[in-house]
Amino acid sequence: MIITLASSAYTSIDDFYRDISVQMHFPDHFMHNLISLRECLIEVVQEPVTVIWPDHARARMNFGVSALGVTYFPEILKILDAVPNLTLELS
Repeated sequence: MIITLASSAYTSIDDFYRDISVQMHFPDHFMHNLISLRECLIEVVQEPVTVIWPDHARARMNFGVSALGVTYFPEILKILDAVPNLTLELS
């Protein structure tokens, strides 16, 4: 499976969560947060998946920082890199 994230359409972290949840067929219990992202990716990714993320620099600018002071973009990269069977291609 290959998915392409639509960074150019993201104006917030919520746009990313909606996009990846639809493309990866996340379960209904997915919550739009980093913990749920990690859990759902581990649950869903059983076969090899390549995630292509063109224009990821735009997402880095638009995602911002959580109320707890967590910068979203680097945390998302860590999560994606840690998922078995998932290959991330930044372009």
